[in-house]
Amino acid sequence: MISLYDRLSEVFHTLLKEYPGAKDYRDYVESRLSKEAIDTFKIGYFPGEDEINVLLCHFSSDELLSTGLVYRYQIDSTSYTTFFNHNRIIVPFRSMYGNVLAFSGRTILSDAEMKELGVQKYLHEKVFKRSHHLYNLDLAKEEIRKQDKAYVVEGQFDAISCFYAGIKNVVALTGSDMSQLQFSLLMRLTTNIELVLDNDAAGEKGRRSIHSKYGEYAKIIDGYVPSGYKDIDHLLKNNGNHFILERDAR
Repeated sequence: MISLYDRLSEVFHTLLKEYPGAKDYRDYVESRLSKEAIDTFKIGYFPGEDEINVLLCHFSSDELLSTGLVYRYQIDSTSYTTFFNHNRIIVPFRSMYGNVLAFSGRTILSDAEMKELGVQKYLHEKVFKRSHHLYNLDLAKEEIRKQDKAYVVEGQFDAISCFYAGIKNVVALTGSDMSQLQFSLLMRLTTNIELVLDNDAAGEKGRRSIHSKYGEYAKIIDGYVPSGYKDIDHLLKNNGNHFILERDAR
């Protein structure tokens, strides 16, 4: 039986591709990812509060309310508000077996707009413990075993861009540090890890933390994107999927 979250993922994906109200978001995603990548990773669109009927065509109000992604803002009212109000590009987060566990919402607001409105670039479901999982592990696990190595990046778009640049053994932390559970998931597959974290203070802090916690248990190499690029996604987008990393083994 298909789960509610898997059904939601399919509807969000269809809305991104076909819903007229999603045009700005569709244009943004298509400027960042190939159509093949959009389909493979089921990137979707979450409608705004005034568009909630496009979801009510597919799901009952009880189903939507049960997810916490949609909720009533008045008791006994048919008016709804949404969790992903400003973060409407939807990225499904799947288990290592391919089942949709939760969603992340990504905004298309500018840095200035995000700062003014207090909006984060990514918004993750509150009930989802992202430190318990690795993004893209379902698609990467066999290649990690085969190559006996895992590339570890920060963001979901970083992992998607790497995957379509031919780096199939890549997972994302959805952050800059690695939890014990994330490390244990990798250790089931390989003891060789290359960190390709963002070129910023948070990325460097994450590297130091990961080496400190796990360096004696695995071979951990630092792969740096060249200066001038903020992350591996930025590098690949500007170099036609060709890349050279500056490596540092400790």
